[in-house]
Amino acid sequence: GLEDFQDILNGVEKFFELEPNADRERVGITGISYGGFMTNWALTQSKLFKAGISENGISYWLTSYAFSDIGLWFDREVIGDNPLENENYRKLSPIFYAKNVEAPLLLIHSLEDYRCPLDQSVMFYHVLKSLGKEAYIAIFKKGAHSHSLDGTPRHRAKRYKLFMEFFERKLKRYEEGFDVEGILKREDEWERS
Repeated sequence: GLEDFQDILNGVEKFFELEPNADRERVGITGISYGGFMTNWALTQSKLFKAGISENGISYWLTSYAFSDIGLWFDREVIGDNPLENENYRKLSPIFYAKNVEAPLLLIHSLEDYRCPLDQSVMFYHVLKSLGKEAYIAIFKKGAHSHSLDGTPRHRAKRYKLFMEFFERKLKRYEEGFDVEGILKREDEWERS
């Protein structure tokens, strides 16, 4: 995780080198699955990002190991063996650094995701809220881990609407709050009209 995070930071710095007029106060980050983990990690480790959207991301590697359908082999490959004794399961878990988050975060998760189970986003959301952080969560009842690719057109449209509105409000207009339920409800009403 640490090398990947450094790659992200290097990529952003290279972008600013190539685009010197770009606004450093409007940098967002998003990712799904491992990219969701990287989003969670980035917001706990850097002040560079002013908003983030983590989709089906990992926040605590030990519970990922225990509950993910690939945790027994993937997490061991990425984090290491002996999860109860290996300090990396804690050290590389964004949830333990939640106090460092300063940017607003939208967590999107699918209830039927067995690869990165829902508990990952719910735990992170509750910890962030208990710390007074600006966090929002959208839980989709349908769709597996790959719901961003193989979900119904309606499902994907709702996700994209959340993405667009969140980054529009947080990076362009700097608005307070974010009404996840209201946005999803408007999408339902638009579809019926």
